[in-house]
Amino acid sequence: MFAVALTPTALASGGHYVFAGGTPGEQKQVTQALDASSFDWNLVPLQVTIHIARDIPSSYSTRGQT
Repeated sequence: MFAVALTPTALASGGHYVFAGGTPGEQKQVTQALDASSFDWNLVPLQVTIHIARDIPSSYSTRGQT
């Protein structure tokens, strides 16, 4: 059975996002990368869902999803 764990909304330099999947360590690594980014996340007006999964041959994003 597959379960998706959503964490509370996190803030990375103003951005609003939630995670779908990933271990706490993987989520922390993504959060640290977003925090280190020079991008002004306040420019993104909507909440973004970040999906973390294994064995995906390529990555892509759709509106409101990464």
